[in-house]
Amino acid sequence: MPEGMTQDEFDKKVINVAESFGNNPDIEYYAFSCDPTTGNCNTSTTTILSKSGVSNKVINDIDNKMKGINWGFGDKKPWTKQEQSKAVEQKKKDDNIKNEQRKIDGPAKF
Repeated sequence: MPEGMTQDEFDKKVINVAESFGNNPDIEYYAFSCDPTTGNCNTSTTTILSKSGVSNKVINDIDNKMKGINWGFGDKKPWTKQEQSKAVEQKKKDDNIKNEQRKIDGPAKF
């Protein structure tokens, strides 16, 4: 719980943050999250905790204590509708640049 917050305040903040999720259909969920438009339960948990006031130090401490597979824990992702829209637009721009570069470079050679 963040310093200066009561348990009740923190609980309400967590609920409000969780409810502010943008639910953009272009944001996808996979076990392994590889860019700002993908996430998983661990990235969601991290993002909610962070937006609720939990410090990076505490999040890192939790991450270090987790055993097993914790892919994505510690990674914050776009959460609100506006943040998600911005991330999706940026990914589209980045993908267009990559596609144009592939046209210039030709097929990949291994």
